[in-house]
This record gives sequence, structure tokens and C-alpha cells, in this order.
Amino acid sequence: MKKAGNRSLAIVLAVFLVLVFLAGAAAAGYKWLHHEKRQNDDIEALQNLSGAWMMKEPDPQPEIAALREDLLKELDSVVASGGGLNAYQKLACGEDIRLLVVGDSIGAMPWTNDVAAWIEDNYLVSCTIRNISLGSNTSYSGFVSEKLLEDGIAYDLVIVCYGQNDVPQGFAADYEALIREILIKNELPSVIAVVESSQREYTEKMQDIIKISGHYGLQLADTIKAFEDSGYSYEALSADGVHPNGIGQDIYACTVEEVIRTSTAEEFNRKIGMIRDVLQNGEIFDSRIYRYDRELPDPLDTEGILPYESFRYFPSSDFTRVSDTEWTIHFDRPQKGILGINRSRCPGENLFEIFRNDELYYSEEDYMSIGFNLMKISRVSESPDTFRGDLRIRFLQKEHADSFFGILFTDYKEEN
Repeated sequence: MKKAGNRSLAIVLAVFLVLVFLAGAAAAGYKWLHHEKRQNDDIEALQNLSGAWMMKEPDPQPEIAALREDLLKELDSVVASGGGLNAYQKLACGEDIRLLVVGDSIGAMPWTNDVAAWIEDNYLVSCTIRNISLGSNTSYSGFVSEKLLEDGIAYDLVIVCYGQNDVPQGFAADYEALIREILIKNELPSVIAVVESSQREYTEKMQDIIKISGHYGLQLADTIKAFEDSGYSYEALSADGVHPNGIGQDIYACTVEEVIRTSTAEEFNRKIGMIRDVLQNGEIFDSRIYRYDRELPDPLDTEGILPYESFRYFPSSDFTRVSDTEWTIHFDRPQKGILGINRSRCPGENLFEIFRNDELYYSEEDYMSIGFNLMKISRVSESPDTFRGDLRIRFLQKEHADSFFGILFTDYKEEN
């Protein structure tokens, strides 16, 4: 009986190992096949666009070939002179790009690094990536994070990944404010807005993203559709129902990469077309027309955007630490605005309280089951309030107070 039991256990273990191996092989196979397909497609597109048309006429005259090369160099040099060029034009001219990712926990996952590596492999350029995504945060947090980002870099390409943690009410205003801040701060970069698979259907929030993206001319990376078209069940692409697993992350990367591939191919086509017209039709060459005349559109919701246009941040260095668990700041003049807080949630029970001149103004309590600190930027009030005198913040434990970073106001005004 003991031998039979051991044999049954061995069979079960063997079957389990086979299933694990097949699952791993499926993920690796999906990634390898799709990566190779994208890689080959891109190489073929570049060869066709940049070389094939030149070979239609046998033995072109040396002076024509030299002129062609000079025009290509002149066109590529437009990038180096700066101004008005998007990420896809830079890739079409073989120039390095800078990539920023702003999102929630889905945006913080490794698939974004895969996208940066794919750009470098496909276009033989450098792609510097910075990811300021914060798990469990919303597009309001993204707006604040972008406001506080002071690295002096104007990013060429920005991936925006929000919606899962947002509530429908107020989402459109938060998201549009974030998009406008990105476009203004980064001098009108190329922006890819991710439609998050975790929504599973085109909810009101996803429709808001689609509408705002259309208004501002952003590209969409629709991972809801990509998941549906993948041939996998949703459960096979997400272990917890929200975050993509290995195969799911590769689908995210593929979806974003396809946007980049298509847009860059269009720019290659336009670039080569300009040179072709000069050589074949004798048109006057003006490399400046390769630039786009881009302007920031007016807001979709002018009234909804107004509160975000006046912003003030008070870092913890402006506060006084009055105890292990308390911080305080004194305002001689009235500060009016919609209050927010920047802190870290810690494992276990979390509690913080805000006092306005010793009267309880706001309190929040929750429990975090994960075993590490998680930065959280959240709105405290929904409408402008006035603060004068002492503002005190009390945390449950010293560790929580150690992870307090500051407060912020939108719709800010300092009154007399």
C-alpha cells in the first residue's frame, strides 16, 4: 500500500511539473513568436521604405545618388536642431528618445522596460526610460507626480496607464488635467494612453480615456481588445484578476509596441516620400515641413480643468516634527484650496488625522496586507477650504510619520 501511495504521489507531482513547464513554455513561446514577428516586420518595413524605391532605376547617376544622401542627411539633421518633432519622427531619423511612464501598479510592471528594450533593438537607438508609476494610485496622483517631477528632461514619448483605481466621478477631470500637464511640461510629446485590460469592458472611465485621447491626438493602446483577441482566457492572462501575468505583460508590451511600430513606419514613409518627390518631380526641398505645427488644444472641460491650474506643494521640510507621530505647519496668511496629502502606507493598520487649529478636519484609516511601504498621493477634500494658523497631522506610528512627504493644494489661493 505504501508503494502504491508513493507511486500515486509521484504521478501527481510529475503531472504538476509538466503543467508548470507547459505554462512556462507557452509564455516563452508567445513572447518569442510575437517578438520575432514584430522584429522582422520592422526590419522589412525599414528596408522597403528607405531602400527599395531607390533601386527601381538601374545605375543611378552619381550626382543623383549624392543628392539623395545629402537630402537624407539634411532631413535627419532637423531632429538635432530641435523643435516640433515627435518621438516617431526621431525614431524615423535614427535619433535617441526619452520615455516616461506615468501610471498605477499596472504601469509599474516590467513590461514597460521590455518596450524600452524593444525600441533600442528595433531602431538601433538609445531609449532612456523613467517610470514614476505608483501602485494603488489614481490619475490624481499621476497629475501630482508629474507636477513634482523636476528632472529637467522633456520626454519624447509618454505612456499613461490609469483607470483601475479611479472612481468614475471626477475621473475625466483628473485624467484630462494629467494629460495637459504632460503635454505642457514635456513640450508636446507623443503620448500613448493605455486602455487597461483589468476593466474587461469599455466602462465609463475607459470611454473617458478614449474621448480625451481623441481630443488631444493621443495614440491608444487598447489592451482590453488585445486580451480578447489573444486566444487566451482572461484568467490565463491575470493571476489576481487585475494585474497581467507573464503572458499578459507581453501582450501589454506588444500592444504598445505596435502603436510605436505603426507610427514610426508612417514617419519613415513621409520622410522618404519627401526625398522621392524632390528626386522624381523636381520639387523644392524644405526640411522644415517635416515638422508638425502642433498646439495644445483648449480643454474639453474648461470649468473642470480650472482647479488644477493653480497648484501649491508644501514638502515635509516646511513642517515641524513635534513628536514621533506628529507634524505641524503654521500659516500666517490664509491658504485656500483643495487639500491633498503625500505619504506612504505601511504594512498593517494605517491611520492619520488632520487637525485645523486643534479641531479634527479629516481622518482616514485602512489596512494594507502587502509587506512593504507604498507611496500614496490622495485628495483629502473635495472642495476648497481655508486654512490659517496651525495645521497638524498625526499618524498612528512613528514609521508612518517617517513616511510623510508633504501636503498639496489644487485650486490654490493665498488670501490676504
